[in-house]
Amino acid sequence: MLLRQAAALEAKELIYRFTDPSDRRVSLFTITKLGKQALKADHQMRLERYEQMLKEWSIHEKEMFGELLQRMNKAFVD
Repeated sequence: MLLRQAAALEAKELIYRFTDPSDRRVSLFTITKLGKQALKADHQMRLERYEQMLKEWSIHEKEMFGELLQRMNKAFVD
């Protein structure tokens, strides 16, 4: 499935595939300028969506949510 996903991103010119010079059997990927722009646009869209979802929340609720989210993320890492 990973190869299909990479192929789809490559077809959209979001990533560029190249051969590892030290091992010609290995393919490496790098993000393209278009890919970086797409990531930036997606990031901005998510921020705007979150702002919209949380606009009715108080500062205290947002702070508490942020603390709990950080705690949950830390639990995933630990």
